[in-house]
Amino acid sequence: MNVTDAQIPQVIFGDAGAEQAYFDADSYEFDDLEFLDGVAKDDEWSAEFNARREMNFGSYYGFIQSGLQYRTREKSYDATTLVYDGFDGPDLLLSQFQTTVDYPLAVNFGPAVDAGALRDFFFANRGDFELNDIDTAVASNADNYGAEEDVFSAYLMGSVDINRLRLVGGLRVEDTQYDAHGFEILEQEIETAVSGDVTGAFESFIAPSLTGAELLASDLDVEYDAGADETVIEGDRVYRRRVTAENSYTDWLPSLNLRYEASDNLIVRAAYYASIARPNLAQAAPRLAFEENDKGEVEAEAGNPDLERQEAQNFDLAFEFYPTEDAVLSAGVFYKSIDNFIAQVVYEDTVINGVALEEATTFINLDEADLTGIELNYQQALTMLPGLLQHTIVGANYTYVDSEATLADGREITLPLQSQNVANLILGYDDGRLDLRAAVSYRDAYIDELGDSAAEDRIILEHTQFDFSAKYDLTENFRLYFDYKNAFDEPFRAAFRDAGRELSSQYEEYGWQAQFGFRYTFGG
Repeated sequence: MNVTDAQIPQVIFGDAGAEQAYFDADSYEFDDLEFLDGVAKDDEWSAEFNARREMNFGSYYGFIQSGLQYRTREKSYDATTLVYDGFDGPDLLLSQFQTTVDYPLAVNFGPAVDAGALRDFFFANRGDFELNDIDTAVASNADNYGAEEDVFSAYLMGSVDINRLRLVGGLRVEDTQYDAHGFEILEQEIETAVSGDVTGAFESFIAPSLTGAELLASDLDVEYDAGADETVIEGDRVYRRRVTAENSYTDWLPSLNLRYEASDNLIVRAAYYASIARPNLAQAAPRLAFEENDKGEVEAEAGNPDLERQEAQNFDLAFEFYPTEDAVLSAGVFYKSIDNFIAQVVYEDTVINGVALEEATTFINLDEADLTGIELNYQQALTMLPGLLQHTIVGANYTYVDSEATLADGREITLPLQSQNVANLILGYDDGRLDLRAAVSYRDAYIDELGDSAAEDRIILEHTQFDFSAKYDLTENFRLYFDYKNAFDEPFRAAFRDAGRELSSQYEEYGWQAQFGFRYTFGG
């Protein structure tokens, strides 16, 4: 492997024969094929009621507001995955379904599969493909799940203006009920010998079915050896056992916000609030979505029924300065203390829901995490410029975040999915009808997935992107728009960092993306 460019490693062949075989489509024979027939559902309903009364607290104006909300969400996945690993006919070679893919990278990946040609051949010759009952049973049940979440919430808040000071405080209570089900897959390997010829009644000599489990598939080879006078029984059986998960909790979430006009052009804001972030339904469901590579290694993404919600205490302080009516400068600091932060983690050589996995991606709660940061922002309309230039807009913002979390083994890390530095520059034009925006966005690297050690943590590398957008109002109701994203073809890059080296995990070039259309708004 040539790793001169660590992000785009190149294959090096030991001899010309190996290179020729690699690029020869006749070198690749049919291994297996999956036919998926499934339905994913996600239904959400909500209803709420709010009431507000404006009133005076002594000589100061304010209001009291309260409300109720009920939200229910059901999510499920039910699929049958048929796994075919043989073909009753001439050998199927890649050359029969060959195509080429014009990758933008300077890499020749060799022959590829024409998905349309293979699909047409499969449906025309489906009866000749050989179904693997065991693999089908596992693939058709491990990822099926259902989950329901019901949230009932109520709040009471009040606001009062005391001269230049505005106080807004409140309390929100949320009661959450969560239920989910999935399936544990149990594979039973059978290898036994019984004296005599019992081929007609071998079932009574096999270990009994697993308690509480449903038999899905059986692939047994039963042969009588006359010389040894014994019957040999070998093979596999697959069972499934329904597993359930449930959780319920009540959260009391206070908040207090202060807004103080220190002068005509300076505003000070301060806030405290408690918040939660629930795991999404698929993250917490007892489910297992897996893939098997051409080496027979199984990799999977698994839900974690023991996953808890994130709980955070948040503190913010910000200053806004308005030097003119057309400009604002702001600076802020913030601190967050998070319990049970949800992180994605990768385990090697493990067993989940009865399936042996070489690699499993799942979700865990970190005990504690802290996050401290600053935010700087500048926005201005350059109305002092002459002519059309007076509609020019400039802006810049920057966020610095210092984060820390501790893993169960004591290892300290930065908070997953959190960049330390994020910045944006904006140049625009807005005359009321025509709105143009050009933006450069930057973020530095962050942890995407946790491994068993720092060298196995997957890092999403720094990214800089240029975007452009345009809007033009033909009338009050009719707008044309154009969006142009990633104009300079910035790639997506991920890597593992070990001993000062970056080992490529993923490198993808998506190119630019453009969208043009119109939007019509009904009403006056």
